Amino acid sequence: MTKELLKGNIAIAKGALACGCSCYFGYPITPQTEIGEYLSSEMPKRELAYVCAESELAAINMALGATATGAKALVTSSSCAVALMKNISDKNKTKHNFFIIFSKDLRFIYIFIIRYFYDFCKPIKKNLSQQFY
Repeated sequence: MTKELLKGNIAIAKGALACGCSCYFGYPITPQTEIGEYLSSEMPKRELAYVCAESELAAINMALGATATGAKALVTSSSCAVALMKNISDKNKTKHNFFIIFSKDLRFIYIFIIRYFYDFCKPIKKNLSQQFY
């Protein structure tokens, strides 16, 4: 076995392919853009589905549909985009996408990558984050 030094995003993408991921849905937003970039070149070579969605909401809804058919789906997003994935309309009732996923026992991989030096990280590493302000 050869060892390879990889950036975290590339390791995630390679790991997803190694585990049998058959489709990827994502919106290119930092810090997870490299995952989509890598998969956009690798998935077509393997005849797998790669979709660069027009929004975070579209990405999660595409994953819902793919997973409902039995596909192994991967969705990636950044911290700020999770709020944009939450709601869809179903017969005049608004439901939370993640509620639908869990209540229907749909399974897919959702990678959530945060930007480290956002304000919500200050309590975690207060001394370190203050060095950059």
